[in-house]
Amino acid sequence: MNYIKNKGKKSFGFSAVVLAILFIGTAASFWTLWPGGFLSDDFDLFAYNTFSFNDVIDRFLPLKGSSFFRPIGFLYFWVIKTIFGPSPEAFLICSLLTHVANSFILVLVTEKLTGNKPVSALAGLLFTVFPLHGESIGWVSCAFDRLCLLFMLSSFYFYIKYRQEGRRYAYIASFFLFAFGLMSKEPAIMLPIILVAFEAIGLNGLKTSGLAPATRRVLPFFALLLAYLGLRVLLFGDIGGYRHADGTPAGLPPEWVFFAHFNNAFELLLLPLNKPWHLDTGVLVNFFSILYLASLTLFILFARGNWKAILFGFSWFFISLLPTLNLTPVQYNLMCTRFLYIPLAGFCIVLSIILYPNYRNKIRLAQTASLACVLLMFVWLSHVNYKPWNIAYKVTASVPAQIKTLVPNPPPNAAMAIIGDLDNLNGAYIFRVGINSAVNNLYSPPKENLEVWNFDSYDKIRGSIDPGRKLYLFEYSKEDFTVRSIEALSPTDR
Repeated sequence: MNYIKNKGKKSFGFSAVVLAILFIGTAASFWTLWPGGFLSDDFDLFAYNTFSFNDVIDRFLPLKGSSFFRPIGFLYFWVIKTIFGPSPEAFLICSLLTHVANSFILVLVTEKLTGNKPVSALAGLLFTVFPLHGESIGWVSCAFDRLCLLFMLSSFYFYIKYRQEGRRYAYIASFFLFAFGLMSKEPAIMLPIILVAFEAIGLNGLKTSGLAPATRRVLPFFALLLAYLGLRVLLFGDIGGYRHADGTPAGLPPEWVFFAHFNNAFELLLLPLNKPWHLDTGVLVNFFSILYLASLTLFILFARGNWKAILFGFSWFFISLLPTLNLTPVQYNLMCTRFLYIPLAGFCIVLSIILYPNYRNKIRLAQTASLACVLLMFVWLSHVNYKPWNIAYKVTASVPAQIKTLVPNPPPNAAMAIIGDLDNLNGAYIFRVGINSAVNNLYSPPKENLEVWNFDSYDKIRGSIDPGRKLYLFEYSKEDFTVRSIEALSPTDR
């Protein structure tokens, strides 16, 4: 009995220390994003529009022609907005809390896989500070990715617990958490395949129990997956997902593009740099990049890790990346890195095993020093990589405010056109969409019939706006983020 009590105290103490480290790592990496803000899709989804519980219910029963079935994410938005209102600070804090939760569950999963507490703590810390989370944390609409990983990792944790301890409640919890993952975002469909990989590899002393028992364990997960895909076909007319401009499903890219996208994603993990933003600090960035690659090479050469766990970590990375390979992350400015958030969990398992010092004396000292440099580099790169997002928050707040100052009371059925690229700022989205909602809701009451457009050139206005509307024309400057009025086209020229 005393042994059990002491073991419980040690486990609680370890968890408390790890959580403290994860919170410190989160604060050190993401303070650049404070106080947060709304960007792009945020304005249309929930930020300013009337967003009620009925809207959440509607997300559980979407209409044909929709693309996504993600009701858990909208429930998350509704809870935060109901409690705190449209507060950027509240949404950012909740983003950071879900990120810490994911990092901590990754610690628990890695400990189950390796049986090594220090390695598991390192996996969680690496995931916390890895410098590719700007989009996943800084853009509120990416809650879908964070919630999906939360339920995938939780489901997998309870599945391992069931396999190790034989507790039936753990299996039931794993099954229902998988269901929540499916209702969060589409990459959760890969969890049954991840479970097959886990069964095939046989980690941390688990012996493969034969094909028939393993099949019986994973079969309910595949049955739920098939029911989920059938529901999507019933609701959408197809399985849904991202679509082309003509409304057809994007599907998977051609084979050669498929492997190119894999390569792009993996290169970003090795060199997680926002290249245009690093031009002023190129020498220092290159130095740290070389140090990071050299450290990885050194650790791989001298690794004494759990090779089965390493194999599983890579399996998680590649399997969970598959559903998003039609939308590859952009190496140049780190756009679309949200698609790496879930795969990164597997990659950080691999990194933690490879980077954890396993030797003694001088070699161990060198390994520890290199690991410290890698962690510090990740924190510093996070700070630098995330700066564009902080500036983007200011742009999305100031542009609508400047327009309202220039046009305090537009007449009914007015239209506004902004000339200039408001799509993104070095990878941070601004008004790819959402400009109409952001401007409309600054007026009190909101101007429901006001149309706000963004064009990258003056010529594209022709034929786009109803000649019967009163047109206000503005020019946006990317240099100083200001908006000024310019003479509008006459109705006959439109």
